[in-house]
Amino acid sequence: MTLAYTISRYEELEEKLPAIEEYLQKIAYGNHVKILYALLEAVNNAFEHGIQTVKDGSITFSIKISDKKLYVDVLHNGNGFNYEQKIGIIGNPDVFFKEHQTCMRGRGIAIMQKLADKLIYTEEGKKLTLIFRIE
Repeated sequence: MTLAYTISRYEELEEKLPAIEEYLQKIAYGNHVKILYALLEAVNNAFEHGIQTVKDGSITFSIKISDKKLYVDVLHNGNGFNYEQKIGIIGNPDVFFKEHQTCMRGRGIAIMQKLADKLIYTEEGKKLTLIFRIE
């Protein structure tokens, strides 16, 4: 079973959160909090950096399980970014966090790297797939 939503306002995400949390508890109990946190970080990044300046911007996200892995896809129709450069700047997330302890912003990708087992950006940075191993 796949859970999928398309939203254009943060309030829409807030309305969907109870259903998302319930779904994650059922399919990934024990990992559901870190998956939810990574999803929220990805959607926040899509709002802030992807569709903030785009008229009729939208974000589609889905959660599905296949072969003992959980896939979270987040796609927006806004501006992409040079994800290879950003990941290169981050390097090792543990080192990045130590060097940026007092920073309030700019740590989203590093957070997602620590939470997910794998991150894959495609479509010029407009799509992010987070992969989590589940039991």
